[in-house]
Amino acid sequence: MTRVMVCGARSASDVQMLVEQGVHGVGLITEVWQELSCKLSRHQARDFARMLPPLVSSILIITEENLDEVVRMAELECIGAHQLHGSNPPEDVAKLRERLDGRLVKALLVGEDGRIAVGRMAEEVALEYIEAGASAIAID
Repeated sequence: MTRVMVCGARSASDVQMLVEQGVHGVGLITEVWQELSCKLSRHQARDFARMLPPLVSSILIITEENLDEVVRMAELECIGAHQLHGSNPPEDVAKLRERLDGRLVKALLVGEDGRIAVGRMAEEVALEYIEAGASAIAID
């Protein structure tokens, strides 16, 4: 099943517009090392997650790769899922599955400029993450 998640909301009106447009999930970006215009404070991410209706997921986007830090970040309340957007291997997903409650999404960077080639290779890599305990795969 294909579901649509959009990241980068910077205001309550952005979140409302995404809900009105029918997205399945809103990716909330906080505590990333990159300087992004859509980086939220923990309080903003929590407040935006609370705005979402019951059938729209809040997804915390995590670029951190240190597992202890990932677990600390995952403690943010009102988050429906956690998306690993770093280069964490499947072994990290398996370890996090033991330490975290809730859904865990692994983002795969696919395409010419990504790390994974389109096609069969992407499918094989995705299956490795699913077997390690990822609840879903996000293709970026």
